[in-house]
Amino acid sequence: MSEYIGDYAEDAIVFFKFNTSGTFAGSPALSVYKDNSTTEITTGITLTVDFDGRDNLHHCTIDLSSDAAYSPGSHYEVVVTNGTVGGESADGQCVRSFSIENLSNQKNLRLGQSYRHTNNATTDTVDVTITETP
Repeated sequence: MSEYIGDYAEDAIVFFKFNTSGTFAGSPALSVYKDNSTTEITTGITLTVDFDGRDNLHHCTIDLSSDAAYSPGSHYEVVVTNGTVGGESADGQCVRSFSIENLSNQKNLRLGQSYRHTNNATTDTVDVTITETP
């Protein structure tokens, strides 16, 4: 499981950095998986290996406006889909995860506050009030 970096607005730009334990070589590439899909999203991803001349520090930019598959209400996992680290395959390593307008209705909730929650899988809605647990 990778580090969750936040819930982003639709069409936002996502930036993050990550490290490898050795040289990231062999035409490194990242892809994004949406929810439970096995379809790789490869558009809008820019990977900079050895960012700012720093060995093993890498920078990724994802433009969420670049593909309709980047849509609100979903969770995404950024995965290495090509490359080696220290001569070993890094394919399949999860780098970071994020969501798009998937958790925003749950931010800053306070005791006694009500909100409407929509289940993204079934589109059922329910009114919820935050209460104190006895």
